[in-house]
Amino acid sequence: GGKGGGGGGDDGDFAPIPVPKTAEELPIYAHKEAILQHIREFRITHIQGETGCGKSTQVPKYIMQDAEDRHKRGEGDGVTKIVVTQPRRMAAITLARRVASELGEEVGKTVGYKISGDAVAGKLCFVTTGFLLQVLVNQPEEFATYTHVILDEVH
Repeated sequence: GGKGGGGGGDDGDFAPIPVPKTAEELPIYAHKEAILQHIREFRITHIQGETGCGKSTQVPKYIMQDAEDRHKRGEGDGVTKIVVTQPRRMAAITLARRVASELGEEVGKTVGYKISGDAVAGKLCFVTTGFLLQVLVNQPEEFATYTHVILDEVH
């Protein structure tokens, strides 16, 4: 709505974020190899980038693809079990749907989500921060099965 903004709905004070046509057009793509290299070498990787740059949707896909590529070269077993936290339930579901769509799949094949009261399985799972805390407290053995834990929206 409003003067010269773009899409419908109330954008508030935020300019609309242009939606890139492909994952390669996202700003984070230029840093893909450096990110993967850091993740391989260090237990903790801190990534900071503008909203909409692709952190939440692309980094988990990079990790899965890298593990699969390395497995094809005889390095590692290719297995990933990635959990990505989101502060809100709706964000976990929306991101799961978006990433599944980018992979050309339905939610429940590779990508899932787990929020209190609702769960769809996947080797890449978007969860609420509260859900992950419950796993840590009540099922520490389950937490130990994750190959990668991505804490998103940690401000």
